[in-house]
Amino acid sequence: MDEKVVWRRVNRLAVVTILTGIVFMLLGGVLHGLLGDMATESAIMEIDLRVAEYQRTVENMLERTVQMLDTLSCFVSPWENADTHEIVMELKQANQRNDFAAMAYFPVDDAGNVIVTRDGGSYIGLPLSSLADEVQQAVQSAWAGERAISDIYEGSLVLPEGEEGLLYAVPVESNGQIVAALAASDDAHVLTAAGGSNAPGNPGYILHIVDSEGRVLVYSETRILGQHIENVFDTTYLSEAEEAALYGAMQGGEIAHTSFSNQGREYYIEMAPVGINDWYVLCVSDAETVNSPMRSLTSILQVGVGAALALLMILLGYYYSLLRKSNREAMRLAYADTLTGADNFVRFSGRLARRQDGEPDYSLAALNISQFKFINGLFGRAQADQLLCFVKGVLDENLRAGEFFCRDSADIFYLCLNETDRQAIRVRLEKVMREISKTAMGDQSNFQVLTYCGVAIAREAGEKENVLTQVLFALENARNLRRNNICFYDDSLRKDEELEYYIESHMHKALEEGEFKLYFQPKVDLRTDRVAGAETLVRWATADGRILLPGKFIPLFEKNGFCEELDMYVFENVCRQIRQWMDAGVEPMRVSINQTKTLFYRKGYVESLCALVDRYGVDPRLITLEILEGLAMENMDELNAVIAALHAKGFEVSMDDFGTGYSSLNTLANLRIDELKLDKGFLKTLSEGAGWRLRVVMEQTLTMARKLGIHTVVEGVESEEGHRIVHGLGCDMGQGYFYGSPMSADVFCKKFLKPCQGETDGM
Repeated sequence: MDEKVVWRRVNRLAVVTILTGIVFMLLGGVLHGLLGDMATESAIMEIDLRVAEYQRTVENMLERTVQMLDTLSCFVSPWENADTHEIVMELKQANQRNDFAAMAYFPVDDAGNVIVTRDGGSYIGLPLSSLADEVQQAVQSAWAGERAISDIYEGSLVLPEGEEGLLYAVPVESNGQIVAALAASDDAHVLTAAGGSNAPGNPGYILHIVDSEGRVLVYSETRILGQHIENVFDTTYLSEAEEAALYGAMQGGEIAHTSFSNQGREYYIEMAPVGINDWYVLCVSDAETVNSPMRSLTSILQVGVGAALALLMILLGYYYSLLRKSNREAMRLAYADTLTGADNFVRFSGRLARRQDGEPDYSLAALNISQFKFINGLFGRAQADQLLCFVKGVLDENLRAGEFFCRDSADIFYLCLNETDRQAIRVRLEKVMREISKTAMGDQSNFQVLTYCGVAIAREAGEKENVLTQVLFALENARNLRRNNICFYDDSLRKDEELEYYIESHMHKALEEGEFKLYFQPKVDLRTDRVAGAETLVRWATADGRILLPGKFIPLFEKNGFCEELDMYVFENVCRQIRQWMDAGVEPMRVSINQTKTLFYRKGYVESLCALVDRYGVDPRLITLEILEGLAMENMDELNAVIAALHAKGFEVSMDDFGTGYSSLNTLANLRIDELKLDKGFLKTLSEGAGWRLRVVMEQTLTMARKLGIHTVVEGVESEEGHRIVHGLGCDMGQGYFYGSPMSADVFCKKFLKPCQGETDGM
């Protein structure tokens, strides 16, 4: 081959090699630049997310506190005429539940101001002018009818010297007029705690709160570059142009980003409005800490252009895919239900908030699977999970454009629907419920999955925050009705909700003030047709003149545990009543008292009863304790042990509502009770003309009880026909409206009790 040709080729190869090297170098430089840009954008995105999270946390925390004060203010209006001692006690009780640094009540005339502190101290009559200016401004705003959150203030009566705090204040109205401000003070560090001292999970973030002039109001535990900075614009880190850009963005209520370098390290800055009192979140992050994986990748490029660039491309692609995958996974974990793939409640809440702001005409439904725990236990976790996924699929197929749903807390699904017509909503939800009920659970093709649903219509809800509360209340009401039921929130449910709130907020005070009144329903000896005893019932005579029947408050008391206190209250008042009858020369009859399950098993229960009968000098044989049949199903031996202890003291024990769900011959044979009360459902069924089979069951039950030495009582005797039936069955006693409705102690005494004929024979 010609030498010139060889050199030409060598030269050509050299040129290609050089050009290739130049291209690779250019590519390396471009790639390096791109990676740098990507690193910066990634850091800004992370900072945005961190700041947005902190903003939401602070806003939600402050809003919850103000809403709580708003709610409390509804019950504060009666304080207008209360003395300061009462107000102090009420504020202390409220603060025990909320743990503020202080709570205060400021009448609009600035007279009689009351402040109570976390440590139990109180200040009465301090003029508002003696408090911090920020406190005065917030209280004055509340007097003007506004919900207010003060600026950060330093020191006060309720904070140690040098400590900082903030004040929440809401107006208190009475008869349409603002009469006072209700306020609560918190340590300013709650704002720091909301975001963590160094953004949890990444020590490269420092969060401060500043005002619109750049003054630092709340510091995180970590200072910027380890220095204490009073104002972000009084530093040497930013240029005048950068300071001007930041200041202009803050004055316009905008989010601003910038960066600065110090001692060879780069730092990012973001300023974002909190939405309260012209406050801003100042986030400072170490660029090296935030972008350490990306910077390591960039260092590899500097080793060599050729192989290093190829490796970098592979690593970059791998890193990018991992980043995208991790971002997708983070989004899935943050906003999606991992089991069904549906939105979770966090994402649903955000979409709902945007819907409320943009197009507030909608309805919210909550769908729940009936007895889901039973399904989980019967068919297993895998089948239950499949059911949830099936429900998600049904909802996917039935929702329309602009509608969305989520799964929340096990088996509850929330649906945001465009429909606002109740009939149209009912038709659509019934279709969904029918489709869900068609699913087969494993091999049990005959098992029908039932659901129930609560619905609230946004335009009827008033404040947009109310709609979620209302749909849950409607769902709870639908749960009580069971089967495939749809319940709409309406005025009747609103009244039930208000009554439930009244009951829970007043029950302790009602017990203290004796608002629970005893009523006695006579029990008739069917052999003599004479009244031989009574069952104690309770009515709540509220302070506003209403009479609440047990069905309104007992179910709620059973849930919150207040039944124990009420039962002991009733027991003591029965003892007091028997003592009054005896002191008046009247011969008392045996009285039965209902006892809740948890009370019956409480340590020291028998001793507590004995202490009360001893205090009032009442013979325990005058008292029968009624228990529900379900107690026997839990621990027969323990129950018999308690009954034996009661027998030893002279009490008798009755089983109430026999035949309502747990009845068994084993219970009747092994439980050492003295009296058996047959549920009124038996007699009602017989009175309606039921067949001979039920009559045989009742006759044999009564016969077995008689042979076991157990007295029998039939409840629900409300007619002559019922009286005739229980007579014919051979029952010992009857109880019901045919013999007498529940009546006060005075009326019962006048109608049925007789003067003593000598010493009581002990029955």
